[in-house]
Amino acid sequence: MGWTKPDALEWGGNIVSIGTHMRPNLEIILSLHPDLVLQMGTAKHSILPIKHLKKYNIPVAVFNPHNFKELFHTILRIGKLVGKKQLAHQLVKQYQQKLKNLNTDKIPFTKRPTIFFEVRYPNLLSVGQGSIVSEIIYWAGGRNILKSSKKLLRISEEKLLSLNPQVYIIQKGPMNKKPISLHKRPLFKKIKAVLTNHILIVKEKNFSRPGPRSIEAVLFLHHYLKQQHLIP
Repeated sequence: MGWTKPDALEWGGNIVSIGTHMRPNLEIILSLHPDLVLQMGTAKHSILPIKHLKKYNIPVAVFNPHNFKELFHTILRIGKLVGKKQLAHQLVKQYQQKLKNLNTDKIPFTKRPTIFFEVRYPNLLSVGQGSIVSEIIYWAGGRNILKSSKKLLRISEEKLLSLNPQVYIIQKGPMNKKPISLHKRPLFKKIKAVLTNHILIVKEKNFSRPGPRSIEAVLFLHHYLKQQHLIP
């Protein structure tokens, strides 16, 4: 079995690192003689290695979920591909029940705290409605303050000030390795989230990488919003 570097390091054991998702090592992948390769994402840097693998007649399944409906469909597809169809159905039912138990779909739009999600800074990058992060925010009980249908979008600091979110989430990971404190960013001090100290640092792998961890991200954020009395 081979995984990309971050996952291989996390799980350890006999799992072989095949490089990063940006630069997978084709030689290592081929040396493992895989029966199936699973690829998450359809960016150019992700698809290029896939074309090479197909030349060696290695089956490749590509998935690119942007919301929970697509994520659950992906899990069912993978379950079918690896001969674990029943287990996949059980997992999806468990995940769906966890979301349903939160009852957050009943929270009115006007009662949801506005949330801004920082993907990267400087050159501030955030998420639109096309990102799994927006789904996580919704099911947790909040609402993404950005209405754009895009997955990722750049935002000026002036625009952020005018939006004035109630909660500011900063992801920490490969795309945002050493987040700068909001209190050290002059313009940010005026934002409602900073004034009320509703600032949350989260793991990039849990929030921005669609998978079972996305459910954990919902539960984590929901607990925070409840704890801060931002949702009923």
